[in-house]
Amino acid sequence: WRLFHWSNMYLSLLFVAVALDPLLTR
Repeated sequence: WRLFHWSNMYLSLLFVAVALDPLLTR
C-alpha cells in the first residue's frame, strides 16, 4: 500500500532527523 509506504518512510526520516539534531546543532 503506497500511503503506508510513504508514511513509514516519513517516520524513518523524522527519526533520523531527531537523532542527528544534536549533532547538527552542536
